[in-house]
This record gives sequence, structure tokens and C-alpha cells, in this order.
Amino acid sequence: MEALQCLCGDNCATNQRMATLFGVPLVGCASHRFNLATKKFLAEHDDLVGAVSELMAALRIPKNRSELRRHTGLAPLRANATQWGSTFTMLERYVRIRDEIKCVDAVYDLVLKPAAHRRIVALTETFKTFNSVCK
Repeated sequence: MEALQCLCGDNCATNQRMATLFGVPLVGCASHRFNLATKKFLAEHDDLVGAVSELMAALRIPKNRSELRRHTGLAPLRANATQWGSTFTMLERYVRIRDEIKCVDAVYDLVLKPAAHRRIVALTETFKTFNSVCK
């Protein structure tokens, strides 16, 4: 244990306690902090992200997925709440298949209006910058 210089991890109670017991500093995980900052940024766009998430969920229903498959080989994706990158991937996929989504009558009412779509496109461009930080 003499070689232990610090602990790296998120700021949970267990990690704090371990650092205290070992007598070393707890260095916050940069990836975790970046994820928290990204979630804070995303909170400003909850309405848009929620609308796309609802649409993608509806597209994953087998009947709707089958209809979408007739127009594109790309599948609808859902975001994972613990990984901001999955939200970026979901939004990016929505932008790529939006025109094909319009061919699925069952979800037509869920398709974002043009103004909201433009906001999603802009948000996706911002996310490309965020994503470049992690690569």
C-alpha cells in the first residue's frame, strides 16, 4: 500500500471512505465529471431529447420497426441514461433517418416539427464537439 499515491473515481461515499482509510487524496474521474457536465447541458434540452426518445421508443415496436426497415437498414436507437454518448448517438441516428421515419404512419404524429428538427440538428453539431473531446 505504500506505493498507492491516490484513488481515482467518482465522488461516491465508498470512494471517499477508501481514500480516507488509505490516507490518500481522491482524484475525481475526468470522464465522470465530463458526463455530469454534459448531463447538465442536456437538461436545457430535455424537451427535445425526450421527444426524440419517445419517437425512437415507438419505432422499436416490432410492427413499426418492420415498416421502418422497408425504408432504411438503420435501426432506431435509444439513449442509455448513464452514458451521454448514447444520447448523442440517438440524436444523430434520428437526424439520419428522419425522412424514412415519416413513412411509418403509426409514428407520424411523433415526428418533430421542422423548427424542433433544426434545433436537434444544431444540438447534434454541438455534440460532435463534445464527442471529439472523448476520442
